[in-house]
Amino acid sequence: LQQAKKMSALLRQLLFLARADRGVQKLQPETIDLSEIAGLVAEELQGMAEKRQIRLETEAEPGLTARADETMMMRVFLNLLSNAVKYGKEGGFARLRLWREGGWIAGEVRDDGIGIEKEAQEKVWQRFFQAEPSRTGASGAGLGLSMVQKIAQLHGGHMTLESVPGLGSAFTLHLPPEKK
Repeated sequence: LQQAKKMSALLRQLLFLARADRGVQKLQPETIDLSEIAGLVAEELQGMAEKRQIRLETEAEPGLTARADETMMMRVFLNLLSNAVKYGKEGGFARLRLWREGGWIAGEVRDDGIGIEKEAQEKVWQRFFQAEPSRTGASGAGLGLSMVQKIAQLHGGHMTLESVPGLGSAFTLHLPPEKK
């Protein structure tokens, strides 16, 4: 049953990416409260973080709204925050921050985990790429970050990464200002 669930999730991710590549992935944009979504995602991952003794922190401007697809934004935050917990150091932290910067909205997920080698940082956005999964024992298909990047692009935004091996990583979502 667990393997069937993993295969189903993998197929959903591949289908999403294939549709996005062909330009037929439909978004359902609406005005959403990203601050609220950040809190819900952190709450959902609290148990996973507690198992690794990782402190989950959220810091969001209240009422930070954007015109975006709610399900897609939840996927972005879930993927980034679960990665921060998965690759974070035991007893460390995973922080989700949201703020407005020059009209743009920034959403950063930072951890104090294993970090990513400089040579691998550009590759993390590629499908099926995994930066040394043997170092953590964490499993995955290597599709999550390519999905995150694609979702950002579908919303007119982009992702950036800052990482230092042994000190942690910060993945930042940049969303454009709302069109009036």
